Amino acid sequence: MTVDKVDMICPTCGREVSRHDQPMPKEGDGRDVILTLIDNLKDPLYLPTLLVSGLGRNRMAAVLYHLVMAGKIMSSFVKLNIEDELKERRSIGIRRYRTPLQPKNGQFAPIAAFQEILDAMNYTKQAMMEGVDETSVQDYHRHLERLQH
Repeated sequence: MTVDKVDMICPTCGREVSRHDQPMPKEGDGRDVILTLIDNLKDPLYLPTLLVSGLGRNRMAAVLYHLVMAGKIMSSFVKLNIEDELKERRSIGIRRYRTPLQPKNGQFAPIAAFQEILDAMNYTKQAMMEGVDETSVQDYHRHLERLQH
């Protein structure tokens, strides 16, 4: 791997890495991140606990709380179920990487998450610029239904 700009030293292996140079995920410690999140979201105390943790010094809890809330807003807008979509993302990941997303998989999760957040911000701005509204979403779902039949 050639790194043009060193942004950090990997805390695990001590290797110089660029924030744009995330390794392909590999099998981690065996815990399934997505199934754990799905189970967490079924617990009515999970979001309040995240919020309280986030109000303290746990920045990852604060970010996850806001992402879950944004996901709930977006899922109601696009008429898709978060749990079903998380399971689909898990299946895609297993097909692509041959393993579900797991902790300690060789990636530095905060940077990977930040990169995905930037993508979500850009797609959301794109939708705003395109004037996407409830009618657009309904038209999209009708189009998908026609493709399936």
